[in-house]
This record gives sequence, structure tokens and C-alpha cells, in this order.
Amino acid sequence: MAIDPMTGGLSPASYENLYHMGIVVPELAPAMSEMSEQMGLTWAPARAFPVNIHEDGELRSYNVLATYSREGPPYFELIEAIGESVWSPAMADGGLHHIGVLAADPLAEIARLEAAGFEVEVQAVTRDGVVTGPTYLVNRFGVRVEVNGEAARDMVLEWVAATD
Repeated sequence: MAIDPMTGGLSPASYENLYHMGIVVPELAPAMSEMSEQMGLTWAPARAFPVNIHEDGELRSYNVLATYSREGPPYFELIEAIGESVWSPAMADGGLHHIGVLAADPLAEIARLEAAGFEVEVQAVTRDGVVTGPTYLVNRFGVRVEVNGEAARDMVLEWVAATD
């Protein structure tokens, strides 16, 4: 991780702060098995969790099923495809879905990326619209970056260490 010498925290998102690579798959369990065989990866237990996001100008709720590789960082994240969403089945054939980066100040990093030409695609929010977690931004080349705060690192470390 890149540390900002002025603040002692994470510097703005950079390659050094890349902590995972997200891939949307048609079905989670078979993808975990196949990637284990192909790449020698082992997996944390799959977890299902609710996510509220702003997508296409609307508040939408999804139940996400995902896992992380135990090997990392950077970790591989597998997300089971979900209907008409940013994780749609059409994304399941596209290879790398996003790169996940950590930022000491996620809102400032989102603003920096927007000023550099990225556009916000979706944001995790409360029902009141307050940004609570990951934000996906996309540039004109189709590169999708997921910006998270430093707390995401602890969540991933706890997840990949879990046995159930």
C-alpha cells in the first residue's frame, strides 16, 4: 500500500493501493472450482449480502453473492451475475469487471477521478442516498475502478481468513 508521508494514511488511489480484481461470473460455485483448478486459487467462504446502489439515476437493491481468493493482495473477487445490474450476466463473459482500490478519503478520490475523466457508474448508498461504500467509476476506455475507504481492507482481510 502506498502511504502518504504527510498524513500517514493511504495516498490517493494508485497501483500500490490496488487490493482486488473483480470478475462477474455466471454461477459462483462452478467458477470458484474452475479458477481453483486453473490458477491454484483457494477461496474464502461465499457470502450473500444486500447492497443498495444508485444506478441509472435510481435507487436499487440487490442481494450480492461473492467471494475473495485467499491469495493476495491483490485478491480475486468473484461476483455471481445479477439480472439487469452493473453485475449483469452480460458482464460475465467480459473478463475483468473492475479493479478495486483503497483511498484514505474515498470522496476526494472519486472527485479526483471524475476530474480526470472518469464517470460515476454506480455508488453504494443508504436509502437516503448517503454514499456508504464502493463507488464504480468508468473511463472512456471502459476501465472500471471501484473506490473504497480504508475500512474495506479490514473487511477483506477478515473475510479471507474466515473458515465458514
